[in-house]
Amino acid sequence: MKTPPPTKIDDLLKLAFDHAKLVLIGLGEDLMSSFVIVYPDQIHVLQMPWQNNDEKLKAVRYAREEMKKHGGALAYSFLTEAWMTKQPVTWNEETGVLPRDDPNRQEVIVAMATNGFETKHASWAMVRDKRSGRCVDLEPLPMLPGFTVSRFDDLLPGESKH
Repeated sequence: MKTPPPTKIDDLLKLAFDHAKLVLIGLGEDLMSSFVIVYPDQIHVLQMPWQNNDEKLKAVRYAREEMKKHGGALAYSFLTEAWMTKQPVTWNEETGVLPRDDPNRQEVIVAMATNGFETKHASWAMVRDKRSGRCVDLEPLPMLPGFTVSRFDDLLPGESKH
């Protein structure tokens, strides 16, 4: 008997966390950004390597197109490594320091999941061993109100586009 695919947001976020923990801590590897796409009769995993913003935009377009296949995706999650930093309320990209350039940045794992009706986000701080540099733990971070992963939200067929 086939188990129905996970369309509950919390299940998709737990799957993302378990994957991140396995790759970063269990295997000691870098985490490749990925989508888990849930269709009516199957689940696909898309790993998305990119080097720059143009490649990120191509990945978003590709994922959006993939979600239209197989009768249309019911839900998906997105998982990636990122940097976070505290910014003043007046911060903007033109005058502020980007997190990647901030010496006080924090390495994090960010996940989001949506089924078209509900969207949730989660993030975890990467804790590294001081000597080896390996990730040894993922500590949950509180989510800020209004948090989004922007271009990776709202990709299901029929959802608004950023």
